[in-house]
Amino acid sequence: MSSSPRLDLDRALRHGALFALMASVPLTGCAAMDDALAKSGADGDMGSAASSDGGAGAGGSTGPALDAGVFSDAAGTGGGADAGSASGDAGAPPQLTSAEACQIVDEWGPDATDLDGDCFVADCHGHEADSRCALLLDCDDTRADVNPAATEHCNGRDDNCNGIDDEGFTIGDACNHGCGEGKTECSLRTQDAIVCSTDFGQSQAPPPESVAEICDGTDNNCDGVVDNDCRLNLQPHTQRSQPILCGGTLYALVDDALVRVADDGTTTTLADASRRPFAPACGTGGLAWLELNGDCTTPADGPERCPARIRALPAGSPDGAMPLEIASLGTHGRPAVAGNQVVWHTVLANTLTLEMRPIDASQPSIDVAANESDPAVGAVTGAATDRIAVRKWHGNLVEVFLQGVAEDAPGTYVLNPDEAAHPPALGDAWVVWSVTGVLWAVPLSTPDTGGFQVAATTSDAPTPRLEGNNLVWLDQSERTSRLMLDNLDSGISTVLATGDILPGDYTIAGGNLVYARQDGAVPGLYRIPLP
Repeated sequence: MSSSPRLDLDRALRHGALFALMASVPLTGCAAMDDALAKSGADGDMGSAASSDGGAGAGGSTGPALDAGVFSDAAGTGGGADAGSASGDAGAPPQLTSAEACQIVDEWGPDATDLDGDCFVADCHGHEADSRCALLLDCDDTRADVNPAATEHCNGRDDNCNGIDDEGFTIGDACNHGCGEGKTECSLRTQDAIVCSTDFGQSQAPPPESVAEICDGTDNNCDGVVDNDCRLNLQPHTQRSQPILCGGTLYALVDDALVRVADDGTTTTLADASRRPFAPACGTGGLAWLELNGDCTTPADGPERCPARIRALPAGSPDGAMPLEIASLGTHGRPAVAGNQVVWHTVLANTLTLEMRPIDASQPSIDVAANESDPAVGAVTGAATDRIAVRKWHGNLVEVFLQGVAEDAPGTYVLNPDEAAHPPALGDAWVVWSVTGVLWAVPLSTPDTGGFQVAATTSDAPTPRLEGNNLVWLDQSERTSRLMLDNLDSGISTVLATGDILPGDYTIAGGNLVYARQDGAVPGLYRIPLP
């Protein structure tokens, strides 16, 4: 269809050019005016109007999408005829392209006033009788991105000089989202998207810290990001401890029971509280943990001692499967899962031994090495891992050692600070541990040439966690505990979370941090994507 003469008259009125337009068109009816406009270079709007249901008309474009990353429950956009338009022509293309406008301005020479250099003019300066003058008039000749050939954006202004702000966007409609009743408006964060805000300016949503972000796929606290630092929607509970991530699966101790936590917060119990599960560990081979028969102790001159059995569930075990016994009741340390092997230390009559057994208990346990404890697993290749990090004891002296995982396998000392090492963390590129007041990192590429101090810490239990170059550890030097992220490659340090967080109550895997925090009387499990 052709462009509406009535709308063109409206445009001419808005630009102060009615007389020039009428003088150039014989007064012989609307058809003659259409013909004159067509000859002047007007393209009309054939196939350009957006359909009334928000889709595209023939040759047109679709209406804008809701900015789901800002507020997720806003009303959809229309993209159709604007109610404020006289003829439903909102969103139609300009009657002159930029190239055509530049050709006319070049033809007119320096007489036309074009302050912003976009080939649309503030005045025609002597060419008012030219029928094309009205089509060249710029509604804001100080901005090159505002002119009759510009694309209309959702920004609160009239970009294409047709007298309508934000046509094609459903601005001002009533809507509702998790932060309350509101109106749709242009997003401040994403161009050409609309959001549902409780007040124009997106300023009246409750402050993010006042609303808990739940891991449910929506932006509960209205900060513009879905599930950032979100709390897993667990049933009410009172005890929390030791979450671990294995692949995409989260395990944790909840009310002293070992459970698997689904994305929606529902839990499956693997070992109830009566069995006293403790210190879960996982790997490609499955899940292992201690079943306590008393409290663990950690003497100053030796590794942790826990009266316990070691239990395991191989990967793929069905729900309700009985855990296997990997080690009978004795004095053991926390297990690690290296491929299909469970590795742990045992103290028997003051003899310290590092032991290993298949997680399916298909073979008896073997002694890997003497005087080694606190195994930490790094990168896993297939069903096995090349080496683990341990503490190697020489009387009261303890050093970090990279131990091969096989009976009587050789190992490598890691260059240590002079002070005794605390239990290490092992990644695919680094080994990290603490000594008194210092957190120390050594690259695995050169374990015998030394490393560097990552941070000073007043805690002997920063319990470092590694993934790639990311190191997460617990800083307890302030009044409230802080989970710190240090990038061992760039040296950038970031505070990830603060609050009542205990050593070991966090884990990283797959680019995510999961941590437990006591929020008043109720604990919570939180998930954060690592930056």
